[in-house]
Amino acid sequence: RLAIKQHVQPSPRLCQRQRMGLPLSQTLVRLLLQLHRHRRAALAVLLTGIGAVLIRWYRQKQARARAQRLAARAQEGAGSPSRSRDKKAGPRLSLLQLIRLLIPKWRDATVLRLAGMSLMTVVQTGLNDRIASLQGQLFRAVFSKDRQGFVSLLTMNVVLNAASSTLKSALTYLGTQLELALRKRLYRQLEKRYFKAMAYYKLAFVDKRIASPEQIITTDVGRFCESISDIAQDILTAVCNGTYFTVRLANETSWQWASVTWIYATASVFLVSSLSPNFGKLQSIKLQLEESLRTAFSNLSTHVESIAALGGAERELEIVRDRFNQTLSHVKRIVKTHWWFGMIEDFISKYCVSTVAMVVILGPFFGGKLRSDHTQAGNALTLSRMRYVTSVIIHQLTAIGMIAVCLRKTMKLSSYTDRVGSLFGVLDELNAQSEQATHDFVREGKSIAFEDVEVRTPSGQKLVDSLTFEVKPGSNMLITGPNGAGKSSIFRCLGALWNISRGKISKPNSSTDGLSGDVFYLPQKPYNVVGSLRDQITYPLKAYTALSREQLASLLQMVDLTYLLNYDGHEVNWEEMLSLGETQRLAMAR
Repeated sequence: RLAIKQHVQPSPRLCQRQRMGLPLSQTLVRLLLQLHRHRRAALAVLLTGIGAVLIRWYRQKQARARAQRLAARAQEGAGSPSRSRDKKAGPRLSLLQLIRLLIPKWRDATVLRLAGMSLMTVVQTGLNDRIASLQGQLFRAVFSKDRQGFVSLLTMNVVLNAASSTLKSALTYLGTQLELALRKRLYRQLEKRYFKAMAYYKLAFVDKRIASPEQIITTDVGRFCESISDIAQDILTAVCNGTYFTVRLANETSWQWASVTWIYATASVFLVSSLSPNFGKLQSIKLQLEESLRTAFSNLSTHVESIAALGGAERELEIVRDRFNQTLSHVKRIVKTHWWFGMIEDFISKYCVSTVAMVVILGPFFGGKLRSDHTQAGNALTLSRMRYVTSVIIHQLTAIGMIAVCLRKTMKLSSYTDRVGSLFGVLDELNAQSEQATHDFVREGKSIAFEDVEVRTPSGQKLVDSLTFEVKPGSNMLITGPNGAGKSSIFRCLGALWNISRGKISKPNSSTDGLSGDVFYLPQKPYNVVGSLRDQITYPLKAYTALSREQLASLLQMVDLTYLLNYDGHEVNWEEMLSLGETQRLAMAR
């Protein structure tokens, strides 16, 4: 109120400041006067805004609770383990730790790609500034009726636009190459952990904290790297263009006018962020629901014969339809959320910002550096500078808008970061546990021996309290017992598929994982590898030349499968061709 009264009854000192010419300060004072005159309406608008924010906060709270319920239903539908295991939070790598995996050192090819992209972005910014200057000069040539200068400037403008287009395409190409390089490196890191110490088996049958690791490996890793590449490109462009064109705008007008756009952009980003829903959480729930639906169809295709024999089509249809309806309902919710939030974001970030840009353009024209001297040459120069300032503001606002886009992409990136980071964290933990268990409980020996071994399931259920036996070379042992007594579990412990917490296990070549070397395991339903007949016999080795046709015929004759020699050298779908008995005999030959 004191400031307004001083403006109504100005002091000599204030009049002296006004005569010095501070157009931005005068505009602010006039705005304060208008607010004072319409203070009731301004108060009503303020209270309405506060009420809208509170209502939005309450709705977000309800949406989060509904999202948690949907996530719990999705996990139950995806065939997750028991509730006690679901509540156990697994380790998770953060975004910074994942980036360290992608860029392990500064002298890396990825850093060189980023440096090349940064250099090209700087060149692109310089070209944009030169094009903006040429467009202003084109307006000046038209106003001055300079045909020769107009043609020359137009030709140069076309050439620079062609160069800018080429440079932009090159930046897109480098961004795609960066994405592929990041994806390859992250996939190699994941591949190394996934196949180490039989972690792939433990994820599926022992640990079960990751519901669908194949979905993360084949889909989420690619989306994660794509998001990282897009955000890196946007940040480079936003920082370079935002900094350069802010300085150019300050030189053409003043630092006060140049800061107006940043002040508005900061306020709008803060407002939009406060009103924005948690798109990362919504995306994460969507991925879980899609995974649940995919699991239902996968189970259907895996057990199709049993389902058809039992006549379970109606039941399976009900399961698939229920999970599809859950996914569709959540997707509709995401669409509605994007609809109402898009209206608010467009109004604040697009339509209001055009008004701010108009004020920044016309403010210096009415009371600043861009005022014309009312001559023809002066008017042409003013028109040229106004066109240039307009282009500068457009580039500046575009750069500021990219920052807001980066914030939204970062929220979406968080969903992929959680899933990929969880898989890395669980794999690292499983590998560490396996190395510790192998070192403490498994040792080298000439025979197969269990000494005071306690056999437990991965969920903690005790099967055998103290198991002790020895199988020497050349001897046989038969283990009998009812279902669930732990007969197959002994072989899982022997092959290091399950970890033990007490006792000692001895076996030949104890450093080898699994049961395929000096100790070979023949399951009830053996595995048929994709490949030729020799691949079936030599699996898991790959020995095409080491096994002659005579040796192959001798092995097949031992198990009464000599008629399979006709398929030697051909890749066959052995799962469909062989019966269960033939598959078991082929595994004996292996």
